[in-house]
Amino acid sequence: PTTAKQDATHPNVRATMQSALGEIYLSHGDQTRAEQLVREAVASQRAYGRDSADLATRLETLGRLLGGMHQFAGAESAGKEALAIRERLTPGAVNFEVSKTLGSALMGEEKYGEAEELFRSLVAADRKHFSRDPGTSSFILLGEALRRQGKNAEASSLFREELARLNSFPTVDSVGLAGATSYLASAEAMMGHGVGADSLMRRACALLARTPPIQVQRLARCTMPRDQGGPGAPPARSSSQRRVASAIPTARTAAGSSSTACSFSASHAGNSDPCICVIR
Repeated sequence: PTTAKQDATHPNVRATMQSALGEIYLSHGDQTRAEQLVREAVASQRAYGRDSADLATRLETLGRLLGGMHQFAGAESAGKEALAIRERLTPGAVNFEVSKTLGSALMGEEKYGEAEELFRSLVAADRKHFSRDPGTSSFILLGEALRRQGKNAEASSLFREELARLNSFPTVDSVGLAGATSYLASAEAMMGHGVGADSLMRRACALLARTPPIQVQRLARCTMPRDQGGPGAPPARSSSQRRVASAIPTARTAAGSSSTACSFSASHAGNSDPCICVIR
């Protein structure tokens, strides 16, 4: 105990303890207390050394936390500082984790062009030396940044490339495949390929039906074209896109069992962000 008290006065040790405690509070849903502790960890780390790898780590943690709370400006600031430190410490290295944190913040602020530039560097590195880095694939991230700028053809190509990569792995990742499939459906829908997009969404739903129970998976945002006529109007939606289709493949009433529900939500372009999900 005495040693612990002495160590707690050291900025580096104190920062580690504050950050770990913040993660614990976050795991229990107390975002306010978690943010306070992580900010304190950053301050403690600054007292120990401005350009340390540990400071970059604390800033990355803060960026992810703020991003999850939709405080995207703060997340961007923390991410940019963390990335700058990493680049000074390891020039020329690709920093996947902090780049994804920063890119996600930029996406939240609708700075899609900046996010695209960042994600392109990750995809280029992945194509040279692919590693299954935790988190969302760089191909998905770049594809979504492009899709939100209306660059749907290139986005679709990236989503297909990600699907090919996932299918090449010896172990099938149903959740990953479902996510990539739904992102592809989003891009195809924006290009007016409604029937194909609907088929892809159904495939994603079927993939998620294989996932373990007690799981909710949100897939890609998918905005469908308006169902209207006239010159220059987008193609009409398919019948299943015009309604919210629900299918319940299994329904058990025994205690401890679960049901699987698949729903496809379509909306008019420019309105809400629909998604496909499976709840088991």
